Amino acid sequence: MKFRRLLSEIRKERFRLYKLKMMAKMEKYLNSNSCRRKIILSHFEDKQLRKASSGIMGTEKCCDNCRSRTMCVSSVNDTEDSMENFGQQAYQLMSAVSVLDERFGIGVPILFLRGSNSQRLPDRYRTHTLFGSGKDWPENLWKALKRELVTEDFLKEVSGRSKFLTLCALTVKV
Repeated sequence: MKFRRLLSEIRKERFRLYKLKMMAKMEKYLNSNSCRRKIILSHFEDKQLRKASSGIMGTEKCCDNCRSRTMCVSSVNDTEDSMENFGQQAYQLMSAVSVLDERFGIGVPILFLRGSNSQRLPDRYRTHTLFGSGKDWPENLWKALKRELVTEDFLKEVSGRSKFLTLCALTVKV
């Protein structure tokens, strides 16, 4: 968050957008469960490096994600069939951001979905059908979903009226 605020102070639009794009790539790298070596090599697009490390890819010597996958006992059910679908929650979160007119950071849409009585959430939103619809999901999972939606470019964080305020907004991708 602090870095986003610093980036918002960059005056040259193209340079600021470039830096935001690089930061998003770093966040994606940090939050990824995929092979980190593959992510780094694809960033630099160096075919010689890719060729040299092809024997290591997917082994315990490759990266932390590959190591944890090889240490786990993989079962037949360890396929896409066992993956969870968070589409409904993603839809709820993006709808909440929209209902709240993109005027708040991510905290208020989460309060809204969880049916909070917090003073941070204006009373006029408490009668909406989405209010409280996500109360069965803990706050930390909503925040993790928000990070993933930002990483995947469905949501974005933009500077608000002051340099200390960050708002959550929908992207064109949505």
